[in-house]
Amino acid sequence: MQSTEDGASHCATASDQRRRTVWREVELLLLVLLVLGVYFTRLTDLTIRGEEPRWARVAQEMVDSGDYIVPRLQGQPFADRPPLNSWAMVAASKLTGRLDLAAVRLPSVLATLAVTLLIYVYGRNYLSCAGAVSAAAAYATMGQVLQLGRLGESE
Repeated sequence: MQSTEDGASHCATASDQRRRTVWREVELLLLVLLVLGVYFTRLTDLTIRGEEPRWARVAQEMVDSGDYIVPRLQGQPFADRPPLNSWAMVAASKLTGRLDLAAVRLPSVLATLAVTLLIYVYGRNYLSCAGAVSAAAAYATMGQVLQLGRLGESE
């Protein structure tokens, strides 16, 4: 396909791929828009459910106690899973200004976006552009990912 003046094009050929990065492809932007539209919109519309209250409470206790090493639930060590999910919730709460439903779910939504982009970028090394877009879009729209990708759980 032919490149535009700034070097960006739809799905570059193999030789074009060596000269420029995949990050400038229009298809990547379309995948970002897909994930933004599906996961980021109405992020707080669903009620808190499943394990979200437990993980949000662990993050809140980290903030309250100042102990970011040992996750605690109701003051007792909570060693069910590593604290990375709780750390991400705490970081999101620092961005949003409070530990609310948006901060609890933001790490999961960002992880879904990151995995979708990773699948596309990895797929561009071995698949056609259409194959890479299809693989990334298929992941982002799978039923289980749609269900869990916007919840603040560590699954």
